[in-house]
Amino acid sequence: MSTTIAAHNSLLRRFAGAGRGPLPEDVLEAAFFETCGQARREECTALRASWLHDYPRSERRREAVAQMSVPGVTPRVVEQIASLFGTAGQGARNGPDGEVPLPRAIRATNQYVNFYHYAVPFDAAVIEEAWRKCVGKACQDGGRRAAERLGFEVGPSAARPR
Repeated sequence: MSTTIAAHNSLLRRFAGAGRGPLPEDVLEAAFFETCGQARREECTALRASWLHDYPRSERRREAVAQMSVPGVTPRVVEQIASLFGTAGQGARNGPDGEVPLPRAIRATNQYVNFYHYAVPFDAAVIEEAWRKCVGKACQDGGRRAAERLGFEVGPSAARPR
């Protein structure tokens, strides 16, 4: 599903009148407390990551996270998930030559699938770019599987052979 369709179908986004842009911080805060208070780990983490991405210097966010943490979800994981909201190429750290290591492409894809939330949809181009910059036979196979799973095209430069 495209992020445009996900954003359009999200009741929270409709309520907030947010369209495709960031949710207002007060809406994110309320959704965060409500979702995390119900021990909905994946959805809570997605909201927390979106809040980090959209309001990185927010004191309000820091205070909320201090009050309501999710067991087993480290700040590093939240940062990794927040990168899935970024522009293409930011979802997995590239090596010195611009390549994305296979484990990072796999991790980013799994996090995309496991933590996806319609109210705060990730940018699928981040995953597509990670696989495009992954090099080797295993990357070709993994890129094809990711493309089938998430519905993007594997172009000729995607998952380049070594």
